[in-house]
Amino acid sequence: MSLICESHTQECSRCSRLFCIEDVWTCRLCNKRYCEDEKKSLCRTCDVITCPDCSSICTECGYSMCKNHAFSCSKCGRSLCDLHKYSCPVCHNIVCDSELDTCKGCERRVCRDDFVNCPKCGASVCKTCLRKKRKLSAILTGRLSETRCVFCLRAR
Repeated sequence: MSLICESHTQECSRCSRLFCIEDVWTCRLCNKRYCEDEKKSLCRTCDVITCPDCSSICTECGYSMCKNHAFSCSKCGRSLCDLHKYSCPVCHNIVCDSELDTCKGCERRVCRDDFVNCPKCGASVCKTCLRKKRKLSAILTGRLSETRCVFCLRAR
């Protein structure tokens, strides 16, 4: 609370109050200056101190992360850290655990949107577990192949 000249003051980007240089901190990502009353976040991945606008909280574990290490689920939009993001092996979208199911054909965790029903047996499998198979019956009816799931292809 001591007097300072105007050239040594800094304005807080959130509350707009004036402070001396020693009483402000700078967000490492956006370079805005904030007073000590404003909330700081420490990224658990890179240990960078950021402002609330440049940070996010993982909805799975509650850890803080900077916007460079935060991911959003492409299906529900939830904020995820590096440990709780999953890449769907079929569509390669970043998703959270609640958006995945296990395919009975290949036993991989796949987005629910990437499941289809087999046209022959009706089994729910991921898109990569459906295959085209050349069959004489398909060729005789004017089609070159029939689509079947891995279960139908194994059964002969």
